[in-house]
Amino acid sequence: MNKKTRSLKLIVMSVLLISIFIIGGCSNNKNNESTEKESTKQTEKEKTDGTKTIVDTTGKEVKMPSEVKSIAAVPIPWASIIYAVDGNG
Repeated sequence: MNKKTRSLKLIVMSVLLISIFIIGGCSNNKNNESTEKESTKQTEKEKTDGTKTIVDTTGKEVKMPSEVKSIAAVPIPWASIIYAVDGNG
């Protein structure tokens, strides 16, 4: 009896969890449309300026040239990551 109850609980919890993911994935997000319009306006402006605006993880907006020719990696592990991605030493 204990094994059947445990199996039933597992099945019910699995179905409930899957249902939550399906319902959450089907929600309508209306913020996407306004974000796309803003990014299109920003892209058009950047083409004429020759600069690109990037928002970092803290929310700061940084303007930089559209074409970057070199970068500097200071901390030790980042240099090896850049080498692995880019292939240049």
